[in-house]
Amino acid sequence: MGTAAVSDSDCGAGFLYNSANAASTCASTACDISGTAADKTACCVAQATCDTLDCEVWGSDASIINLKANANALYCAGTTCDVSTSDKAHCCELATCGDADGYGAGTAAVTDTDCGDGFYPDSLSHCQACDASCASCSGPDATDCLTCPVQTPHLDGGACSCRSGYAHVVGVSCTQVDECSTGGHDCFGGAAYCTDLVGGMNALLHAAVLRSGAVENPTDKFVFVSDSTLPVEPLVPMVQRLTSDENSDFCVFPRNEWAEVPQNMPGGVSVTHLAVKHHQWVVLSRKHAEQAVARSHMHQDLMSRFQLNMGYHNTGCLDEFWHFATLYPELVILDHPATNIELAGLNGGISNSNYEIQGKCDTFVHWVPRAEGRSNHMSYLAKALASDPGTIMAPATESRPASFSRLSGDALVSFRKSGFLFTRKVDDMAVFSGCASLADAFDQLIFKDNPSDVLPGQEMPYAGQGDWLDNQRTIVSISSSHGSVRLQGTGSDMHATGGYCGNTIDIVFENGYRASATVSPNGQWLRWSNGAVWPRA
Repeated sequence: MGTAAVSDSDCGAGFLYNSANAASTCASTACDISGTAADKTACCVAQATCDTLDCEVWGSDASIINLKANANALYCAGTTCDVSTSDKAHCCELATCGDADGYGAGTAAVTDTDCGDGFYPDSLSHCQACDASCASCSGPDATDCLTCPVQTPHLDGGACSCRSGYAHVVGVSCTQVDECSTGGHDCFGGAAYCTDLVGGMNALLHAAVLRSGAVENPTDKFVFVSDSTLPVEPLVPMVQRLTSDENSDFCVFPRNEWAEVPQNMPGGVSVTHLAVKHHQWVVLSRKHAEQAVARSHMHQDLMSRFQLNMGYHNTGCLDEFWHFATLYPELVILDHPATNIELAGLNGGISNSNYEIQGKCDTFVHWVPRAEGRSNHMSYLAKALASDPGTIMAPATESRPASFSRLSGDALVSFRKSGFLFTRKVDDMAVFSGCASLADAFDQLIFKDNPSDVLPGQEMPYAGQGDWLDNQRTIVSISSSHGSVRLQGTGSDMHATGGYCGNTIDIVFENGYRASATVSPNGQWLRWSNGAVWPRA
């Protein structure tokens, strides 16, 4: 085996003699680098090309040093490139301001795009740094900003800052000034049913406003819903509707529910101070949400000023008056004239002579006629739901709204088409009239794209629909539609409603008794869960 010495020239262009392998043996008595691949592999190593060198460093004259054009065809002195040696002069060159691609010196005048964010071109086409307060700029001053960094995102007159109500904390984004913690009062306090649920509501508002960020979007909305509330509109169209304007939505009770305190003025003039009563499930604009937080310490005496629940006819809880009273000036009317009240930033006008539900209601809830009226979109939907055999709606009382323990497919479709965004009160254990779960029914009839009006499999009526003879040999009729079923006999004790799935019905009689029955395969017998069997009439 050969041991003859090998030189750089033997290895050929692009390769160098690998002195580290001087003791390696060639394939025969003489090394043949050009003819024997194994010899070249054993004795030679590839020479580094300039494109492996990191030329992009700052020179002493603050110029950027770039790779020369076609750097991949230029070789460094050894197997690696070293910017501190002659490789730098061989591989690199100074870049001009017009050189945007970083390869080869250019001659074109520098542009804003070439300089990039944080820099601007001066009169000599040199990139200069913007003021530290700017993300991009047209000049060196703090008032030359074109765009702003996230820490101070509000651009006003060419300067970047935090918008009103926020302060810049170094190293942190704009932080809202917490007037509650810096003031001499406790804005939120502890929540107490009826007398101060507002404290808890405003604590939620405070957190939501802070989390929403410092970039102002006037169409942001802050929505209050209860734990017994369900959405009846898909998320995307719901958001589109809510953010289509900069106003708040208050669902206002009929005029007879408003609180009022009369006052006799000098000269025999009588005035009336009004507190507008509204559902607590409000939708507040960003402006109103911030105002509510800033004014959280105000009007804490509203219940006593308007003598709520003190034997006078004014009734209600603080959360049914506070936000409206805090956001809008107190209403004072002379001698009870009829007045239509249009208020800036409020969707839906209100009137002190309107004895129906008014304003803008986003959440359906059914109250007694005194608190709801009798001829409005809410009362009309309530009547339809009350007559639906597949829906069980416990009646409203003077102190509590109606609640749902069962909902039918027709009820969900009615909700979807109603214009309401939410509905309440839905019981925790509420069920669906049909074969599906309530959650699956919501998915299919409300939330899915292009929802249908009937669940698959519920197009056909119940197999036991028709007339039957009960144990007293009197006729009982069963009717059905879309998973809902109604049973009606000669007496009120034989009236029931519920749902069906396959051949089985599950119903609740008017006295509260619950039962189920299954029709026989031939459709001639109805066997009840208590063992009774009814034949076809």
